[in-house]
Amino acid sequence: IAVSIMWMWMFNDSFGIINDLLVRMFGEGARVQWFNDPSVYTWMIFIVTVWQAPGYGIVMYKAALGSVDPALYEAAQMDGANAWTQFYKITLPSIAPTTFYLLMAGVIAGLLSFDIPKLFSPLDWTGEAGPDNMGLTTVLYVYIRGMTYHDMPAASVMSWVMFVITFIASFIMFKMRNRKEREA
Repeated sequence: IAVSIMWMWMFNDSFGIINDLLVRMFGEGARVQWFNDPSVYTWMIFIVTVWQAPGYGIVMYKAALGSVDPALYEAAQMDGANAWTQFYKITLPSIAPTTFYLLMAGVIAGLLSFDIPKLFSPLDWTGEAGPDNMGLTTVLYVYIRGMTYHDMPAASVMSWVMFVITFIASFIMFKMRNRKEREA
């Protein structure tokens, strides 16, 4: 939520730093109505999502890379393996569980995105997720159906459908990972 609020200030039509930079670089005609223009609203949400995602992955990969046994690299060097072969045969398999975890977490987070579109929606909540509903996600739609329109039975069914879809996506990714492990 704090990240979303920070980006809301940065994208603000009147005093946001992004519009200030655009105006300084390209003139007054470059000012963008981020919260009112459907063609850029989705890009605004995309930029915020992509910006906040890498930090967690970097920390996880740093830990995974630090846990790779240096003796494996020494043995590979003695066998004459070059840097690319060491990376492909030692590093990638060693960090594969971390990569799989981050992939799973990313897919689930994408399916269950709620906070950024909800906070970027109009403050006088009208039940719309931005201009022309361009910020509408599945979880936000469930929220709108249940809380704004008081249609809890439909919201409950949609929640169960989202659970099943998330479960199926996770199951497929686990099966693909297990098949790759058997092949290796």
